[in-house]
Amino acid sequence: MPNATKGNILVDVIRLDGELIRAICQRECILFVGSGLSANVNNHRKRSKLPTWEKLLDHMLDAYKKHDLSYDPHWAKDVEDLIHGVAAYDPASGRIRIVKDRNILLAAQELKERLSEAKLLSQFIDEWFNPTNLMLDTNHKRIANANFRAIITTNFDHLLEDGFQFSKKLPLPLDKNSLTTQQMPLRPSDPGFIFYLHGDYEHPDDLVLGLRDYQQAMFNSPGYRQFIETIFSVYTVLFIGFSGNDPHLESILDQLASFYGHLQPVHYLLVAEGNLNMVAQSRLQKDRRVRVLEYENSSKDHKTVTALLDYLSWLKDCSALPQSLFTRSKKAGNRLNIVLAYGGLTNLRIMEIIGGALFQRQHHVLQVGDLEQFNANESVGKLPKESQWATSTEIAVVLADADCIIVILGNALNNDRRPNFEMLYAQYWSQRRKMAYVPIAVGGAKIPEHLNSPDALTFDTVDDYYDLISPADIQRLMYQINIIEQRFK
Repeated sequence: MPNATKGNILVDVIRLDGELIRAICQRECILFVGSGLSANVNNHRKRSKLPTWEKLLDHMLDAYKKHDLSYDPHWAKDVEDLIHGVAAYDPASGRIRIVKDRNILLAAQELKERLSEAKLLSQFIDEWFNPTNLMLDTNHKRIANANFRAIITTNFDHLLEDGFQFSKKLPLPLDKNSLTTQQMPLRPSDPGFIFYLHGDYEHPDDLVLGLRDYQQAMFNSPGYRQFIETIFSVYTVLFIGFSGNDPHLESILDQLASFYGHLQPVHYLLVAEGNLNMVAQSRLQKDRRVRVLEYENSSKDHKTVTALLDYLSWLKDCSALPQSLFTRSKKAGNRLNIVLAYGGLTNLRIMEIIGGALFQRQHHVLQVGDLEQFNANESVGKLPKESQWATSTEIAVVLADADCIIVILGNALNNDRRPNFEMLYAQYWSQRRKMAYVPIAVGGAKIPEHLNSPDALTFDTVDDYYDLISPADIQRLMYQINIIEQRFK
């Protein structure tokens, strides 16, 4: 994934989505925050950083074992296995295989009940999540400066509220008990709010921790379920601070799948690269209308998330963005807005040949390769050139306005993830008949099955350098474009 430099810090640039930018600008996006956002927050009382979900359960188990010195070691081992799973070497395959799947929600329910019975839960939660023990992280302040309609969190701490302490717009704190006592502030004129989906540290007995807690919240609390359905049906949701195997995220996505509808907005999940493979990303997109935004995180410090929050704060002033992001441009006659993208070996000569043929037919053609190599034949907005996200936003604007995306795949595709964003994006909207998606395999490349399209083409190259294609193949493409023209009449 391409990088951009800001000061002396090298940060990865996330391929943004025009629909997400539009939702944030129009205050129609809700931020959904997981424990990962607080993972760098220091707890000075514990002399440790705030735990992720799995580590929290380890601490709960340790707390119980210290309290009850006569605990059953077999019970403790069973709980550990539920938290982490069990893996063993398989001599037949020569691989490490999972012998027992983990079940974190069962472990959480068991540990919550044990600590409650021992009168330890309230003290345990307070020691870890009381804000007097925590050092406020700058990311929470950045969120306060962004233009989100509201914030939902599975975290128990109040760091998000504390991030607003210097802001003029103090959000209303809510939890699931608020659903029975007051009307939810979901009207455009209502103030923002922070909703503690699983409760907060001040009410430890009401925390949604385990499997039974989830079931009771969803099926015994109609107002809770209706609230979740309304959020996902009306607003665009951006998930941040979740990993690909986070049980909180899995539970939320299961809920989302249960009331999935084709008319609900698209949602977005920000994760570090490698958490979800391309098949998993494709299934999230198809089954739950969740698009994955990946970022490179080899340094393990998630600094790209901080850079993104800075950029989203800048998006409060959307006057710098082009109107084409909010109003789809009108086409003259059969003229299409076509985006050309490539992957694998750089097929720049092929890009030129195809782009030239499309231009001769009076189509508006824009080329997207690496972010550094983005070429547009007209200005797309008054974006600050010093912004590392300016070009990414330009691409988002172009993709949002496209009628057709053509992705040219070279013979090194298997080692190149660059075109996946455009392919997933185009595949998603083509399935909803808002955009045509034409992947073209060149030089022996194969189109991944989960990224295929009915409009896909395969071209035979005419030389050993894979940079020339035959006139017959160009004619086939023009025939396909002609069919696409008829769709958009």
